[in-house]
Amino acid sequence: MKMDKETLLKNRFWVGLIAFGPLWLIILIVALVNCGDTAASNKGKVAKAKQDVTALKDIKNENFTHLLADKQKDLEKQKDKVWAQAWKGQTDLMTWPEITGKEHLERAGYLRPAPGIPAHGQVRLATQSGGVGGSAEAHPAAEQ
Repeated sequence: MKMDKETLLKNRFWVGLIAFGPLWLIILIVALVNCGDTAASNKGKVAKAKQDVTALKDIKNENFTHLLADKQKDLEKQKDKVWAQAWKGQTDLMTWPEITGKEHLERAGYLRPAPGIPAHGQVRLATQSGGVGGSAEAHPAAEQ
């Protein structure tokens, strides 16, 4: 193969690749040799700084916690204010009756048996229909 100007222009990619390979290898070797000791010293500094930081457990002091406590107090006041406004708007929304105990329920008629059915009959009906007591034979009130 003849090396003339026309062949070099025709195969300039391959010629450039052949020239770039050794040049890149030389630059890489020079960089590794010259920067190795600098990188090692910087690695030692970073390792020491990391060890110093991990040794600190609680770095909070009054300067940090004072600001946070003030902010928390302000937010609590704001929350109480908003809740009070919401409560004022909802005071007439729902009322609950004054239930004092069994006497109140008896007066209201909630503890009386249904009219026309004796108390043991209610149990018998519940047990025969497979309700609360199960079968009629299993419940002692059903035998009465």
